[in-house]
Formats: sequence, structure tokens, C-alpha cells
Amino acid sequence: MLQTRKTTKVNMIHITFKNGPNLNIVWDPKEISPAKIYVFLCEKNSPKKSFHWILDIDHHNLPTLTFPLHGNSRGYDIVVSGLIPMSGGKTISTHYQICGSSAESVGDPRDQAEITAQLEKGSLKQRDAMIQGGEFKLKMFHKPPSDYTLVDLPVKNKSIHLIWVHQELPAAEFLYMHQASSGSSFKFPNKFTPASDYHVTVYESDAQVDNSSNKGISCYCTVKISKVLRFRAYMTKTEVNELFVKSSEFVGRHGLSGDLEITHMYRDKLPDYFDFIFHKNGGIIPCYYKTLSGDKASSLHFNIKGIFFHTFVDFTTLKPPPISYQGSMRLHIAAQMFFDNVNIYFADFYCHYKSHKVTLVFAYKGTEGDKFCQPRLKKLDPYDNPFLYRTSEGRIFVNSGVRVEVIYTAPIYARNILKTFGPYYIFFTHVHPVGNPGNIVKSKPKNADCNVCNLEVRKNILTEQTL
Repeated sequence: MLQTRKTTKVNMIHITFKNGPNLNIVWDPKEISPAKIYVFLCEKNSPKKSFHWILDIDHHNLPTLTFPLHGNSRGYDIVVSGLIPMSGGKTISTHYQICGSSAESVGDPRDQAEITAQLEKGSLKQRDAMIQGGEFKLKMFHKPPSDYTLVDLPVKNKSIHLIWVHQELPAAEFLYMHQASSGSSFKFPNKFTPASDYHVTVYESDAQVDNSSNKGISCYCTVKISKVLRFRAYMTKTEVNELFVKSSEFVGRHGLSGDLEITHMYRDKLPDYFDFIFHKNGGIIPCYYKTLSGDKASSLHFNIKGIFFHTFVDFTTLKPPPISYQGSMRLHIAAQMFFDNVNIYFADFYCHYKSHKVTLVFAYKGTEGDKFCQPRLKKLDPYDNPFLYRTSEGRIFVNSGVRVEVIYTAPIYARNILKTFGPYYIFFTHVHPVGNPGNIVKSKPKNADCNVCNLEVRKNILTEQTL
């Protein structure tokens, strides 16, 4: 049964135009007492260059703000918001959360004398016109468990960055001010919700104090706009552990054939790939960045290098499947060799509408991959875990209830293995290719609708939207 949310009293801000191109903003200080008032103007005919925002620094008790519209007065998109400082009230690296906002499109100011803007928490939406045609890219750095920093921001003495963050689910908007001269990086002071999607836009601006307006009101004119950075907040170790519990329960129910013994792991590719490895790369299989297969919130994507291997065998034949979507040649390497000098981490649990898969990272001890995994993923006992383990006698077993994938984080010296240990430890077979492996460009994302392998935090977010 759906629950009905209680409606609360909506405070009002009145936006009027005075003497043609002058904008007048009025509110009742008895009802609305924000620490700051923020006004965002987008001139319709030149959205990339005509942004302005005005912050009432010292006079937030004034019931009226009046300032001139700059440029062409034929039409603006207007956003008016009350801002609450969340970290000391400073203008440098200060976090503001929007307590109320409204976006209104207006025509000629002479044709529309007054606009009533309702202040509703989390109602602000970025207009497409405000974020199209970005002029520089944003880069994000993540430090576990959930710290995020924008890096390589433009640095200018008299510039500021307005950092606008839109959180999709649950819907929320955040504003941050950053003095450009204080450095090229900005650490977000709040924690992003794991598995929630975000859009980040940065407006690089020069400060101009408008003396014809109220004292203490600064006008910032945008000079550059970033491209929109879209990302999903990474799972922390807590969420990874939740996936581990889900996957453990799943294999406990579905591993009907028990654990199957395997002797080799395998990698399927086109002949050209292996020709390059053995004839042009000295018989060395290099590591590649992990792509976007699996859960979009996984911290592995494009952050860790490794080599991908399969472990699945048919429970009736105890052999790998005779077909492949990746290529017609299959390289087999003795499974016991992967367990030497590694730490094993559980990384992901996902599906593509059919079979469920688990991703394990075999991180060679001391490598960058191992250092990356330690604070982010769940470490497993190589002799006692639900998915892939070895016995004290050196035998290797894999769970039959899920397809276990392995990412090995060190180069493999295939030619040396063959010379040193012989053809049992490394060899090729031919398989029947399915589809067109040469046209595979990117990996499939996780099935977001599956009730088995998605995080509870994601399900709760989606449920909240329907109430």
C-alpha cells in the first residue's frame, strides 16, 4: 500500500521587474530567513556566457534585493534559492545545501511583471541550456571509503568556482563555493550516497561588485562552463560486504551440483590477439584496465589493471563450454599457478538477465592492484570461501551455482611458463565463436532490475521514489 506524504506550507518568494531591466526579489523575513540568497540567471539567447549569480553576503535580513539585468533583456531562465552554509559560513570551500528553489522561464520583462517562486526542498533542476557545450573536462579522485575530490580545476587569483551537484535518487541539489586561488582541487565536504547517480557542473567565474545595487551583493559573471561529469558513487566496503552476503546466500541455494574441481582457468580471444602476445610482445600477456561490466557502482572500473579469466565448467562434462563470445582461441593456464603469492578479494555480484556472476580479484601481493583492493574490497581466505578455493593438497574447486570470473593483477609470462613447466600448465584449444567477437566494444552493464544481485541501498532509493 502506497503511503501519502504530508504536504507542508510552501514559503513564497516574489520576483518582479522594476523599470524595465531591473530585477526585484522580495520575501517575507518572518517566514524565510536563509543565511544567503542565491540568484542564477541564464540569458536564453547566449546560455554559455550570460550566467550571473548574486550572493547576499552580509544583508540576508533585507526583505528586498534589487539589481540590474546585464546584457540582452529579451528573456532569462531564473533560479532563486535560499542557501544554508554547512561548514562555518566561509566563502572558500564552503558547502551549501539548497533549502528551497524554483526555476521559471520568463519572456520580455515588460510583458511579465511578477513571478511567484515556490520554495520546495530539493526541487531545483538543472536546465539543459545551462550545461550544454562545456568548455573543459572535470576529473574526480576517490579516496575510500567515500571521499571525493575534483582535481585539475582552473586556478586564477580573482576567480571562483561555483560547483553545482545534482543527485538523482533520492533527488537533491548541492552548491559549493571554491576560491580558485586556493588550489586546483576541491574536496567535497559531504559524503555521497553509495550507488546513487550524480551530475557535477563547474562554473568558472570572475567577481564583479555591482555598486549600483545593494551593498554587500556581489555579481559573478561566468567565463567558462565545464562539461557535465556524470558518475555513480562507488560502493564502500560496507556495500561490497552486502553483495558478498547476497552472493553467498545465492550460491548456497543454487549450487545444486556442489563444488566442481577445475584444473585450469581460461581466456578466450581472437587469433590476432594471441599472435601479438607471442610474436610481438615477448610472450607476455599485459594487464588492461577493468571496463564497465558488472555493477556500475564498482570501484574497479577503469581504476585497476588486470587480466580477465573464466573458471566456469559444465557440471556434466567438467569442461569449459565449447562456444565463446570473445573469440575462437582459448588459452588455458593451470589454476594452481594463480594462487601463488596473491591476495584474493570479492569485488562484484551481478547478472545479465540470465546467469549470475561473481567477480574475484587475484591481486599479486605488493602490486598497485593489491594496494587498491585492500581498502575497497572484501578479502577472502584462499582455502575457505564460497566461490573459488584450493585445498591443502593443491586441488582447486569452483562453486557450480554461479559463474566465477577472475581478474589477475600482474602480467603473465606465458612463454616462460611453457618453457619452465611444460604444455600441461599452458596450452591452446579452438572453440566455436558466437556472434561477432571482433565488434565487441564495451562490456554489458549489470541488470539493474534484478532483485537478487542489487544492493539494498539502491532498492530503497527506488522504493522511496514511488511513495
